[in-house]
Amino acid sequence: MKNQIEAIKKESLRIEEDATNTSKALYNDASMWNVIDGLLLVSATVASVVAGFTALEVFNWGNVTIVIASFTSAVLVAITKSLQPAHKSADCHQSGVLIQSLKDRTRIFRTIDLIEVDNVQVIKDRLEELDSERTELRKTCPQPTQIGRWRAHYGIENGESKYQEDSASS
Repeated sequence: MKNQIEAIKKESLRIEEDATNTSKALYNDASMWNVIDGLLLVSATVASVVAGFTALEVFNWGNVTIVIASFTSAVLVAITKSLQPAHKSADCHQSGVLIQSLKDRTRIFRTIDLIEVDNVQVIKDRLEELDSERTELRKTCPQPTQIGRWRAHYGIENGESKYQEDSASS
């Protein structure tokens, strides 16, 4: 029974680590998409303003400026519309929340539920539930970008996902 509990504990640690990495990467992606959304919209606005002022001949730069500014504005608006960075940001954030919830429940399972085990089958079933939920989340959540994964790895390595309580008790 002790070997089974150790194996269950190791597997729960794998689920927890996977969820930590993925949720952090998705939060990073949400932040990145917010920045991209802002940059695209501000750039499109500036290009539109330049085109408008040039058209009113506030600046005397001629027709080339009007064409370039109008074209730039149109391209930036099209990119914003097709990429939908605000929508991607919301999706990544919501997925990060769901995966972090899985991580937290897995940690509670490992640190509390496994302490007193009366029935190994009950904890095996609970582990299978957690693993099934992880599988379902993988099917529905957006795939984190490489940038998000790199930032997550860097942040985790530098202690961003550690709790003060855990570092005080070790």
